[in-house]
Order: sequence, then structure tokens, then C-alpha cells
Amino acid sequence: VLGGIDLRLPFFVSAGLALVNWLYGFFVLPESLPREKRGAFSWRKANPVGTLFVLGSYPLVAGLTAAFVFVVLAQRGLETVWVLYTGHKFGWDEQMNGFSLMLVGLMATIVQGGLVRPVVGRLGERKAILYGLVVAVVTYLGYGLATAGWMLFAFIVFGSIGGVAGPAIQSLVAGAVPPEDQGKVQGGITSLMSLTSILAPLIFTAGLFSWFTSPGAPVELPGAPFLLGALMYGLAFWSLVRLFRRMPG
Repeated sequence: VLGGIDLRLPFFVSAGLALVNWLYGFFVLPESLPREKRGAFSWRKANPVGTLFVLGSYPLVAGLTAAFVFVVLAQRGLETVWVLYTGHKFGWDEQMNGFSLMLVGLMATIVQGGLVRPVVGRLGERKAILYGLVVAVVTYLGYGLATAGWMLFAFIVFGSIGGVAGPAIQSLVAGAVPPEDQGKVQGGITSLMSLTSILAPLIFTAGLFSWFTSPGAPVELPGAPFLLGALMYGLAFWSLVRLFRRMPG
């Protein structure tokens, strides 16, 4: 809707919401970690590289983080190529893309707010993660191979169920780390997530989508980025199956 008014307007609104979010976090949210459980400050660890070494201190966390990198890279790839893909293959305009992304947000809210707790409580964190990753593999294959626009909406609804995997991974990570190292571990994970935001546009958009929609491509396959995303979710599934067998819990 906002993009239909002015292409710049969504960016200004997003900037305003980000500012409100920062103000709320700074002035309203209290520090969750008690002072007596906070670790001593260290310049060696107070940088993105230093925090990554902390992850290696916890084998379960390191394995979960490696899988999480695959997951987030696939998600970032979807975010960077979605509008280009739907416009190229189905002729969607900004309004249709807005509706589709609104559905993504709506389904994420429903799953995060109403399904994560009962699903994880029933299956356990590890099974919830694996089932969520399988759903994601099927969803990304559906995105990449869809032949009609309505199929994307169907796969958005179906794929939202896979949203239980992310919170379950984060819960396992939090449970495996003592309070004094929570900040360092979360900082290391955040550093890796930021790296995926750099790599995803290069791999999924400038790389795969650009190549497979160019005249020189051996076959036109605009859904190639989503097929790679499905592969990444599959690699995350495979790595976690091995990790959970090696470290039963």
C-alpha cells in the first residue's frame, strides 16, 4: 500500500518504526541478566571475531549455530529475491507483493504466538526443529517450482508451520550456555547472522537469479534461488540429525 503511494515511503515508515523500537528497548525494557551473573568485560572478546571463539566452547551450541547459519542464509536469500522472482515469473506488482508479505507476517505471528509452545511442548525441542526444517525444505521447493501465483500463497501458509524451528533452536542454545556467557554467545550468533545479510544478495540475487533469467542461461529457471534455499535447509537438517545422534539429550 505504501509503495503504491511513493516508492520511498516504506523506507521512511520503517525508519520510524525502528526508532520507536530502539526507544522502547532503551527506556522501557529492563536488563534481564542480574548484575552478579554478568561476566567481566574483555577486549579480546568484545568484537565479532572474539565472540565466535566463545561458540566453540560449547559443542552443542556450535553445531546448532552452524545449522542456523544455513537456515538464516536461505531466509535472507528469499527476502532479497522474492519481489524480483514474483515480478518476473507471475507479473506481480507492488500491491500483490505487499499482500503476500503481509500473509507471511500474519502467519508468523500466529505460529510464534500460538503454535510454538504447544508444538515444542508436545514434540520436544529437537524433534520440533527437525520437523520444522522438513517443512521448510518442502516449502522452498514449492516456491521454486510453482507454476501459478496462487501456489505461493498456499506454500506461505504451509511453510509457516516450519517457523517452530527457529525458536526451538534458540531455546536449546540458551539452555546450553551459563548466564554469564549468554551475551557473548548471542553476540557471536548475531555476527554470523549479519554476515548472511552480506552473502545472500550476492549468492541468490546477483548470482543465481541474475544468471538463470539471463539470455545466456542454459535453461530459464527463476526459481533457482529457492531450490538452493531448500538445499540449505536440507543441509541444516542433515547436520542436526548427526549432531543430535552424537549428543543425545
